[in-house]
Amino acid sequence: MEELRTLDAEAAQEKPLPKIWSRTAVFVFSFLLSTICGGIMMYQNLRATGRNKEAGRMLATGFIYFAVSISIALAVGDRLGNVSFIIPLTGAVILGSFFYNKYFPPGIKYRYRKIWVLLIITLVLIAGIVGFLFWAQSALRIVD
Repeated sequence: MEELRTLDAEAAQEKPLPKIWSRTAVFVFSFLLSTICGGIMMYQNLRATGRNKEAGRMLATGFIYFAVSISIALAVGDRLGNVSFIIPLTGAVILGSFFYNKYFPPGIKYRYRKIWVLLIITLVLIAGIVGFLFWAQSALRIVD
């Protein structure tokens, strides 16, 4: 029996550590982009560690927080100048600190994913959206 436990422990040590996004990456992307991006990153983290049920909840949490934050921002309008800073910061703290600590407590070792591919994809998407907005604005001027 003892030999079996030793073999299981050795097999567990040989198994490669899952690659996840770091706490800092989740926090920064959640704050600068949106909780949708942070929710997707946490979703990928949880899927990489085999927590599929929690992954779906985390993805839903990112989308729901985003929808609620947009509703609050539209309801409040320009009356509170800091709302555009406080809402994303709160979402980043919720995803990057609270949920990250809950599912990935300090002391457990993981390999961290590099952010460069995600950063390039994000910048391409943002450039596409900005380009579309400029195109739409110029198209509307032609119609007027």
